[in-house]
Amino acid sequence: MDMRKDKWKRVFKQRQIVLAALVMVLAAVGMTGVYVSEKNAPKEEQFELKEESDTEQIMVSETDEEGQKAEEEPAEDVSNVLIPEVTVCEPVEPEIETDKPTEEAEESTMQPEEQAVSTGTTSANLSFSENSDLLWPLKGNVIMNYSMDQTIYHATLDQYRYNPAVVIAGNVNDKVSCAATGIITDISNNEETGCTVSMDLGNGYTAVYGQLKEVPFHAGAYVEAGDIIGYVSEPTKYYSVEGSNLYFELMKDGAPVNPISFFAAE
Repeated sequence: MDMRKDKWKRVFKQRQIVLAALVMVLAAVGMTGVYVSEKNAPKEEQFELKEESDTEQIMVSETDEEGQKAEEEPAEDVSNVLIPEVTVCEPVEPEIETDKPTEEAEESTMQPEEQAVSTGTTSANLSFSENSDLLWPLKGNVIMNYSMDQTIYHATLDQYRYNPAVVIAGNVNDKVSCAATGIITDISNNEETGCTVSMDLGNGYTAVYGQLKEVPFHAGAYVEAGDIIGYVSEPTKYYSVEGSNLYFELMKDGAPVNPISFFAAE
């Protein structure tokens, strides 16, 4: 009887030991799972953070590439934008060609400072003749005389040429008066005489004023003797040595005549 009790005690103790071992094993397994779970969690979070960081870097890279492309694109070309040209009523001064004869005047419309009042007068009403007198258009010394029968020396050109006009010395801005009553037929720029005014005096006579500026009339205007027809301008390159002057020419039926013989004695 006692032997049987001892046997059962030993079995019960063995069962308790086995149960305790199982409990310990289960506890160990549980702790291991928690540890693994906790250890893996940061990795997953780190992986998520890494994905977010990579996404942000890609977005920044794309933004930088777009900005770089915008900087590399050339600015809009505005070189073909046209700027309105401004026409100034000034004498034309081309380069001198001493081995060629003077070219004909190049006509160009000039804007007057004021419009002359039309009087209805025509060339038929003008009465200039070989017995008429001319007023001196400018007070000054004659620095180049009329000469069509022989050549005279032109200092600027350094050559001898015929001279169909008288060249009167003057200062820039000196007033130039109309030498005789007439009608303006042309206001144009000439390469030699600059701003040039032509006037019909009647009976085939024409007066030509060169080296002018600020002409206050337009073609077709009736101008009386003594009226201000303009002002002395800077000389063209054809008269740079002679200096500022008035070029005055008188023609009869298109041929030059000596204006000195028409100037009234002072």
